[in-house]
Amino acid sequence: MHDWLDAEQFASMAIELLERGQWSEAEAQFRRALSIDPGQSDWHFHLGLVLEAQGRDSEARDSFDRAVDPSVESIDAMLASAMASGRLADWPRAVEGLNAILALDSLCESAHARLIEALAMQGLHDEAETAFYMAEQALERPSADCLAQIGSSLAAREQWRRASWCLRQALRLDPELPHARRRLADVLALTGQVQRAVELYEHELREDPDHLELLTGYAGLLERLGRHDDAAARLRHALDVDPTHIEANHRLGLLAMRLGLPDQAAVAFQLVRRLDRSHPTIDRDLAHALLRAGLRGDARRLLSGIVQRVREAEDDGSPEDESRQLSLINLLLDADLPADAAERVDVLLQRGLCPDVDLWRRIALARFRAGDIDGGRTASRRVLREDARCIRSIGNLAMAALLQGRLQEAAAWIKRGRRIDRDDERLRSLRTRLWVARIKSLLQR
Repeated sequence: MHDWLDAEQFASMAIELLERGQWSEAEAQFRRALSIDPGQSDWHFHLGLVLEAQGRDSEARDSFDRAVDPSVESIDAMLASAMASGRLADWPRAVEGLNAILALDSLCESAHARLIEALAMQGLHDEAETAFYMAEQALERPSADCLAQIGSSLAAREQWRRASWCLRQALRLDPELPHARRRLADVLALTGQVQRAVELYEHELREDPDHLELLTGYAGLLERLGRHDDAAARLRHALDVDPTHIEANHRLGLLAMRLGLPDQAAVAFQLVRRLDRSHPTIDRDLAHALLRAGLRGDARRLLSGIVQRVREAEDDGSPEDESRQLSLINLLLDADLPADAAERVDVLLQRGLCPDVDLWRRIALARFRAGDIDGGRTASRRVLREDARCIRSIGNLAMAALLQGRLQEAAAWIKRGRRIDRDDERLRSLRTRLWVARIKSLLQR
């Protein structure tokens, strides 16, 4: 009996701490309560909220799952778990959880909206549209949230007219709906209705001049229009409102990079990194800025950490997509980390990548810099299949032949290159090196 009273006391104290935003203290008290009475679903649910507030979504999802009571319809816990799966980008699990909710309660508007979102995020846009129509049939009235989600799905498929209509309807039903205004403005801008998009942002910002989402969204539109000073002014306004706003700091860093101000970009990116270590691109953005600012050592250390995390993700069965890998390869080459770049190339080729001619040039560079002369030769020959007049590749093959002592082959490559461009400085230098190598060869006989 005494233990049970202690557990109740710990839980009551935890709820008070939760309401005051003292997350660590609340977590400790909930764990003490649950160590005594682990069967309390409500305490597991509230512990999940505490963990969620700290950005620990994987642990939060586990707590929400423990809060599900098979004997009752635990809709709140199931929905919280599914939403945590969404934040973790575990969309299949999110879909599974949301379908389970709708099987219990077909009137759950949030579950319908989140299901549309989860399907769209996987690129399953036809299924998302089916989920939207099912929501319309199940719900008693049109859902602004569902309309906004299907509007985003339609925009992703470039069905601009339908997307615009859905987003307008969503805002008519709920003028305060998060993200919908910004999405509508983006759709208008992408369909050439730039002035209308600007007017929408301006109108909304007159009503709420400190709205962070509108400020950052408008800054993005202004940047696309080439109005960089105006974009920077909007971002600085956003940071006056909230100096820790992650998107505003990140956008300001990207804008600084675009304007050739890598030092300023690095400061902005470093702040984002301190605020959100899980940001999906910040380490690479910062490495890029550091390289452009001439801080090669700092960039190399950062990139080495990125490569290690990419390897670990591959070992766990979560490889990066091709575009991110290619971007990383370019950064590694710029940072003079050719061995890591060559390794990333090998991974992509093993996964079935079919490089274009420009990528074969980068692959050749990675191979040669990593000391893999044969691999560099192979890549350079692939370039010449598509671009027989590529002086750089011809020069690479001449250099490789010189390094391997194949002087006749080197002479042939130099002769071929000089037929294309007799004034190429690199070929002139290689021809001089060839003469020196021939003299040395004669003297050694």
